[in-house]
Amino acid sequence: MRHTILTLIALLGCFAASAAEPDDDDFVRVSLLVASPGQAIYQTYGHAALRMECPTHGLDNVFTFEVDASGNQFLVLGGGTEGILCRVSFEQYSNDFAAEGRGLTEMTLNLTPAQDRRLWQLLDEGVESGTPKPYNMRWSHCLSELTGYVRAAIEPDRIVVAGAPHLDYINGREMMRHSLRGREWQYEAFVIAIGSDADVTDEWTTRTWPVSALETFGGARIVSPDGTSRPMVTGTAVLLEPTRSAEGNAPRPWVMALWLLGAVIALCVLDLSGKARRVVRIADYVLLGAQTVASILLIIVAAMPTHISSGWHWLFVVFNPLPLVLWLAFRRLRPEARRARAMQRLCLGIGIVDGLFAAVAPFATAEVSVATAIVCAAIALRALARAASPCRMA
Repeated sequence: MRHTILTLIALLGCFAASAAEPDDDDFVRVSLLVASPGQAIYQTYGHAALRMECPTHGLDNVFTFEVDASGNQFLVLGGGTEGILCRVSFEQYSNDFAAEGRGLTEMTLNLTPAQDRRLWQLLDEGVESGTPKPYNMRWSHCLSELTGYVRAAIEPDRIVVAGAPHLDYINGREMMRHSLRGREWQYEAFVIAIGSDADVTDEWTTRTWPVSALETFGGARIVSPDGTSRPMVTGTAVLLEPTRSAEGNAPRPWVMALWLLGAVIALCVLDLSGKARRVVRIADYVLLGAQTVASILLIIVAAMPTHISSGWHWLFVVFNPLPLVLWLAFRRLRPEARRARAMQRLCLGIGIVDGLFAAVAPFATAEVSVATAIVCAAIALRALARAASPCRMA
């Protein structure tokens, strides 16, 4: 509370002096801080904050929209958490990112002195209210929240963006592919998490992530009601260079998917030869179990009350509990010949449906990547081979 009172007193001094010197654009400086991606999944797209400086009165604060990520990171990815606007000193903020080995870039915003003061006032009010807001990495994140404050502060002026490559893509998947280039596993996780929203083209305020903020705001302009305009950003400076890579050394997703496909082909050859039946059967149990676990996780993501996406996902066609349910039901059939025919038809149906899905889905929806299509093709191939096997899984 004492810090708040002292800050308000200093701000009043800033505002009074700024009113006396309205042409001193540097009296209150506003900049957007963009941090490079971190190691955690919720740090994939970087982080954004607003830096507010009043050098005359020694104020250098950072306003940042933060979430509690100390618990379940899955909830952070899925949108099952809330964020709150915080105010910290720039020294503390930069030290935290330096300790994580992350880079920090500053973009100076070209606001008028009155807009600077209005923005600072709105941010202080947001901090003092302490009101938590739903946090969603796709629709309501750190940059979109702070952009809302900037847009409110500059009214009736408005921000017009153009020329940023990620804003021209036809859907959310292509936007994410551009923004997360070089981080393919995070990209795959996001495409799966957002479901049918991968096909959605939304406005620039939500499709601009911190990692793409330099592209968006670098060419943006602030347009006044009389038609005059000015660049939104007057300068960019690198404050910290990243010392750790967020990309990792794991094999690329499509390479892992091809490895799985190769293993399935070898399994099919072994099965059709009639050899190592126990090994084949155990491998089939593992594949069926993995498919079931994946379907349950997909259902959980889609069923979360505040999930990152809409409820439907085209991957439900392949990843659903129905194969396990039917397999358990058919195991009870007697005589054995009837059970074998039912298992054969089940495997044949799964193979046909999953095979057609793997062939068509990557071209029909943005929800299915190449790596995911290869995995679906592997499941289809194994099911078709099992239908032709002399010893079907019982």
